Amino acid sequence: MLQGLRNASQGWAFRIFLGLLIVCFVVLWGVSDIFQFGGTSNGVVATVGSKKISTRQFAEALRRELITLKTRDDLDSIKAQLKGVVLGKLLREALFDLEADNLGLVVTDEQVKQEIRQIKGLQDEDGSFDKQRFNIMLRTMEMSEQQYVDLLRGELRRQQLISALFTGISVPTAMVKPLAAWRHETFLVDFTVISPDNIKTIPTPSDQETKAYYEKHPTKFTEPESRDLTVLHFNAQMLLAKVQLTDEEITKGFEDQQSEFAVSIPTEAEKALVLQTLKKEKVATKLFELSTQIEDNLAGGAKLAEIAKKFDLALMKLSNVKQDGTFTSKSPTDFNQNLISAVVKEGFANSADAEISLIEAQDSNYIGVQVEQIRPAALKPFQDVQSQVIKAWQQEKRLELTQQLAEKIVQQINQGASFAQLANANNLQLKPKVKLSRSSTEYAAEIPDELRKQLFEAKAQTAVFAPSPSGYSIAYLQKIIPVEASETELNELKNRINSMLADDIGNQLLVTLEKKYKIEINERMLKQI
Repeated sequence: MLQGLRNASQGWAFRIFLGLLIVCFVVLWGVSDIFQFGGTSNGVVATVGSKKISTRQFAEALRRELITLKTRDDLDSIKAQLKGVVLGKLLREALFDLEADNLGLVVTDEQVKQEIRQIKGLQDEDGSFDKQRFNIMLRTMEMSEQQYVDLLRGELRRQQLISALFTGISVPTAMVKPLAAWRHETFLVDFTVISPDNIKTIPTPSDQETKAYYEKHPTKFTEPESRDLTVLHFNAQMLLAKVQLTDEEITKGFEDQQSEFAVSIPTEAEKALVLQTLKKEKVATKLFELSTQIEDNLAGGAKLAEIAKKFDLALMKLSNVKQDGTFTSKSPTDFNQNLISAVVKEGFANSADAEISLIEAQDSNYIGVQVEQIRPAALKPFQDVQSQVIKAWQQEKRLELTQQLAEKIVQQINQGASFAQLANANNLQLKPKVKLSRSSTEYAAEIPDELRKQLFEAKAQTAVFAPSPSGYSIAYLQKIIPVEASETELNELKNRINSMLADDIGNQLLVTLEKKYKIEINERMLKQI
């Protein structure tokens, strides 16, 4: 766990100010639900030394991170990963806070005031601090002025601790120049790609060769294991149509949201938003209750057919399901690839008589998978796949001849033959005088990494070859052209190296603090959030 958190701490120069940036983002965008957390809890997610990270503190930090990702299409898919990132951030903050306490670091009220005055979202058109904007921001965030000041003070104090480490860190320019020259030197290259299609004449294998190929490559001609599965599936969207709000729930919802309205009488848009929010909250509650009830029924030995009938849910029958996610029955319209993958994973993890579990898949989809029948993998009879065996043998032979041709051409070039004449004689399209560098990514498919590595280690006027997605690529290094890096490039590289040094020092500090202050993580409580 701690090693993973250390890995997540890369980029210290950015992360020092992460908290401040999130605060500024909230000011500029005015997100009202940042600190709303369903229910109350005094649970502890983690303990660092004498500091405790509560479930509420964790949930609030998670929401602050989610704000910056609100426009991302894949938001739901990264929430689980984000929980680990947020926990890592809170643990680092706790470590730094303890060390700041130990060193007696203090951030004065005047320093906090000055920082607030510099937030652009709190400035008027003239750039002066606008108290009214500040008060609006506090109401939007549902925070008191003291809560906001405490949050900001903590960020500034951690910044004070960490920034002291980076003072004076700078790699000498004399060290950067040769590295920049090496990185930017240009390689003038001729290259071509030999495709298996360039091999026109392919022999037909004898009966003996065909049978031998079949026996040597049984996995190519084996029908994979398949299973028939029964799937129970439900999610929030399915429950949405079944959930209705009572008059009491609507009245209470409007009373709770009254402070959010710009005027005393809400607009139609505000009414619609409140109703939508109330319904989603009720659906979330129903989803939790339903999943809990189904888990209890499964634990009691109930089968999916009984559960589907009891809770008015549909069952789906998937036939001949294979581990690659294919099956013969029609795919459900609400099954995306991620959900199919979850069904397949669960279906192949259990035997036919295994206890059924309710699994929460991506995007709050719940699935239960029952294995009805298992068809073991079986080698197909030779007479049924003989034509496939011949085709596979010929494809492998064609690729083998492609490699042999590439080797032959490279050998001839290195013995003094003309690359252009050899390409023309073999109907190959030659791409001449292409400029490459170690930092370039041009022609990535035709000149893959293995070939680039050979080129960057080769002497001028040398030919090399390597496999490529289309067959085999041949490259001839004409010459290496020295390039002097510009002042801008030198500064960029210097800043990058300085950042790497800062990362290394920051990670060393983190390792030291981890040893100094004991960390305990409550995995059970973390999963419940």
